Amino acid sequence: MINITDSEIFTCTQIQTHRCEERKKDANLIMIRLMCVHA
Repeated sequence: MINITDSEIFTCTQIQTHRCEERKKDANLIMIRLMCVHA
């Protein structure tokens, strides 16, 4: 399981505030998580 960092929580808050960017930021989080897992 991947720990949720403060920056991820902040990004989730930003997603809720700026719905138009939801998919873009969500995709970025998935990419970051994949990079961390495969580092």
